[in-house]
Amino acid sequence: MKYSRFNVWAELGDHVGLFGGVSGAFVVMDPEQRRQVDGFVAGADTGTAVADLLHQLVEMGIIVNDDHDELAVLRSRYDAGRWHSDSLGYTVVTSLGCNFDCPYCFEAKHPSLLKPAVADALVEVLQDSLPSINRMHVTWMGGEPLLGKKQLLDLSDRFIEICDANDKTYAANIITNGWHLDRATARALVERRVEGAQVTIDGPPDVHDVKRPLVNGGSTFGRIVDNVVEASEEISIGIRINLDTTNAHRAEELVAILAGAGLAGRVTLALGKISNAVGNEASPLATYTKSCMTAPEFGAFEMAFNRVAESYGFGYPGTPGPVGTPCTAVRAGEIVAGSDGEMWKCWDDIGDADRSIGTVFDYRTSNEELQRWLAYHPVDDAQCSTCIALPVCMGGCVHHDFNSDDREARCGTFRHNHAERIEEHLRRTVGMEPGPVPALPRYDAPAAVSHSTPVSLSPRRVPT
Repeated sequence: MKYSRFNVWAELGDHVGLFGGVSGAFVVMDPEQRRQVDGFVAGADTGTAVADLLHQLVEMGIIVNDDHDELAVLRSRYDAGRWHSDSLGYTVVTSLGCNFDCPYCFEAKHPSLLKPAVADALVEVLQDSLPSINRMHVTWMGGEPLLGKKQLLDLSDRFIEICDANDKTYAANIITNGWHLDRATARALVERRVEGAQVTIDGPPDVHDVKRPLVNGGSTFGRIVDNVVEASEEISIGIRINLDTTNAHRAEELVAILAGAGLAGRVTLALGKISNAVGNEASPLATYTKSCMTAPEFGAFEMAFNRVAESYGFGYPGTPGPVGTPCTAVRAGEIVAGSDGEMWKCWDDIGDADRSIGTVFDYRTSNEELQRWLAYHPVDDAQCSTCIALPVCMGGCVHHDFNSDDREARCGTFRHNHAERIEEHLRRTVGMEPGPVPALPRYDAPAAVSHSTPVSLSPRRVPT
């Protein structure tokens, strides 16, 4: 027998934590139990006293047979997710136009609302797929998808009618800048089975309004926060905070504002790393000159941020779960459909004609671009196949791998902070105090605001 190569250990006093990456399982033992388990794995006859624990560890995939090929298991799991899904997945761009002018946007946007013929074609693809699927999921995206609100609601009704009539499960989510996400809109989305909305806020007002201004340069912060406060009573909302070195040190101020607005416990917070891995040279990101964090820097920042956010009443994330395939781009049964009917595999390619895999009008036709995505396999990559994070990452962002010489751009944070994350999870599992709230790391920006520095808790209201 042997330990899985994807295990992560943590020790705190009389407690030993063990995370099995392949299954996502976590178990706690004491040092003596670990000594006996170590002995059993090494071949000694020490397992009798911990027989139940050993059985549990084998079931969790934490201990495996000597000839067990874990990479083969991960390959099989990836292939199953890539080829054999019983789900149809759409990302639908209802509007490729946007009322914001974010300087780091990865899309080359232009005013274009979802055309009726495109909606009809998407319905036809669903009808053709009915014999082989059990469920359908849609991500509504843009540009800004709520600029195409009528198209979104109308097409939702058509999808739902077909799925219900054929006993198929239907669900959706939306990625929106939040400008039009008022209470009435949130309620209308929920009625169309949109289960959650992602809204990006990049810092306190003076920071956010630079990174996410209106097309005419106007402020957006106050109206977004007002909308989130109202809409979160109707729909589940996750706040995404996109970071580089110019705004990371201001993240705590944003958390304080959100908590002061009564959003702690009502929304979730997640960090996004702004990357300079550019695919579309026509996008604003191609000329974005701000300094991006390295992957290790971002991993360290995430650990500190999670504790800061928790201190304001927001939840603390647990351990990551294992994944089969990381995203839409590498799953054969999922497409990204543009407002004019273009199809892509990756969200980051939206608006880039050179990366199109065809159109919804000839969706069965394959091309080299499609095959490039579906031929990718993380187990074949020398770095991925030896990385502790492989089972919870499965290659990370393939788009960044394809479009950047910086391999770090593709990686999630678990590669860099797995030891700290599992230790923190052990601490919480056994009821130990988490310790003092850390200061957020600073980079080439001014010193971070201290935890006790007063912050205005009244978001500015921006005129409609």
